[in-house]
Amino acid sequence: MRLLTILIAITCTSGGLIGYDSQKQELFILNQKIQTLYNLIESRCPSYIHKRSTDQDLSVLAEVTVARELYQKLLRKYSECLGEVTEARDCQEHYENGARNPGVYKIRFENASQDFNVWCNFSDSHGWTVIQRRENGSVLFDRPWIDYKNGFGDISGEHWLGNEKIYLLTKTNQILNVQLETIGYPPASGTWQEFYTAAESDKYKLSVNGTNYNGSLPDSFSASHDGMLFSTKDSDNDLAPGNCAVQNRGGWWFSNCGDAHVADTGMYWGYYAYRTTFSVMMVTRD
Repeated sequence: MRLLTILIAITCTSGGLIGYDSQKQELFILNQKIQTLYNLIESRCPSYIHKRSTDQDLSVLAEVTVARELYQKLLRKYSECLGEVTEARDCQEHYENGARNPGVYKIRFENASQDFNVWCNFSDSHGWTVIQRRENGSVLFDRPWIDYKNGFGDISGEHWLGNEKIYLLTKTNQILNVQLETIGYPPASGTWQEFYTAAESDKYKLSVNGTNYNGSLPDSFSASHDGMLFSTKDSDNDLAPGNCAVQNRGGWWFSNCGDAHVADTGMYWGYYAYRTTFSVMMVTRD
């Protein structure tokens, strides 16, 4: 069945089946994720979805629980699809191998025992590995150290890749790009030519050099956060009297509790926005 039929079945449900705004919002988000996954599978593994699909007739799809099941089924299908695609050490290597469609890709660090999924964007002759994305507030960012270490969220939506993965990704210096959107102002972005973090033993200490910074965002990052340790609500490593991660309800390389940082409702970026409606942080190498 084409996904259009699936989406119509999901969205055209009766008021009796969906009684709460939260359920409607969840259905809306699921619709978007289902559309993205289906398109990715069809574009990257067309023979897989056409020849191996065993999906039931979804014309009666109505409830949130059924939509969740479909989403999980497509996730499993996409994971199997990725198993047929060549692995790489990062999104830049996927680009060098010919990848051009943004989506979820597998990467494996050198000497690592297993691979994992990341979201890759492709632009400016580079493959960009996304390390953070916010778009609708569906994922809680007010989390403890262990969650920020390992990563959390949905790779195809809102997520934090994980400080350990960011550390391993940036052991060879990376270029950082940040893109932000907010209500009332044009989208803005910035690129730093030097970005890496230390290991967990050094609290994932941040190194970001603004010497060759370029972009429309005010550089509220390198000026205030270079050299800072990562802080979470259960690990206070900032320079402020209190815990900035508790105050802002999100982990970050805090100096004080202002400037640029992740918060529970979006990103705050000094001199640009108190709350962004969309944010993405991604890295690549020369």
